[in-house]
Amino acid sequence: MEHQTLAYSNPADFRTQSVTARKRAGTIDLSYSGKDIDFNEMMKHRTPVDPSEVLKEMQGQGHTFANIGVGTILTLTFQGKDYLAGTIQEREELGDFVFNPIGGYVHSRDLNRLDFAGLTEVAEEFLPITGKNEIMRFSRRGAVIGRPYSGKYPGFETLINLKTPARYQAPNLENCVTVRGASLRDSPQILFETPRNAAKLVFNYHMETAFTNFGDLGVSFHGAEEKFNSKAEDPSKALETFLNPYGIALIQLQRGQLTENVFQMISGELSPGNPQEIALSEVFLADENAIAERNTMPLPEFLRSQ
Repeated sequence: MEHQTLAYSNPADFRTQSVTARKRAGTIDLSYSGKDIDFNEMMKHRTPVDPSEVLKEMQGQGHTFANIGVGTILTLTFQGKDYLAGTIQEREELGDFVFNPIGGYVHSRDLNRLDFAGLTEVAEEFLPITGKNEIMRFSRRGAVIGRPYSGKYPGFETLINLKTPARYQAPNLENCVTVRGASLRDSPQILFETPRNAAKLVFNYHMETAFTNFGDLGVSFHGAEEKFNSKAEDPSKALETFLNPYGIALIQLQRGQLTENVFQMISGELSPGNPQEIALSEVFLADENAIAERNTMPLPEFLRSQ
């Protein structure tokens, strides 16, 4: 695929806050530090931590994670079968190549609207594009979830509504999450990534596509990805958003569980992939305490472990 830039931004504009997690009577309660930090400061704290210490501290006064991220388990039904959609992502920070739920870091301005942060990531990273080069937009509760890249692609008239729940749930995630005792909209789950001392909320949505004929529209599922360019002469263009050349992968579901059947949606048809080339990210690898000690696991190994 030819390299296609979608947008530029200045990474210096990013701010977030560390988050402390406490485990009380089956609930994970989160609180923010109240102090904004930039991307470089956040990365300084994204270092390995001992899983047993994390659990002990969460059961006591709380453990402080470098940041909170969001991810989205996104499922759809195509020709009567259910699929889990995710981006195929090359993670330079970790030196790996994984199937990952769509998501990202949370800016401090969105810490009190975490569902919005998760939905925005879907709109910005999952791009269903028709054969006429029109982009299909997502909606939730009747409202359009942004119109990113409108200068590149005209919008398609039909919206894809996202509803809860998804038809797949990643194993062992904590289900009850609050922020300072308040429940969160759309009821996300949570996991804790000890190799990077980070917490991640995981939302669950299913795409309503009953009245959308991907075949007739020639729809291809594309993904968007960001990459930092330390040599950019213009700081406002140091962070490039571009079409991910690996696109979006679909893993077929059977009775709500993953299978070895992997596809991509290309011009309205499913193109088979090789399950041996798919490795799952940490979102799928949490233990009984919602702690993920591994960054990745090959899909065939994961299926054998279930």
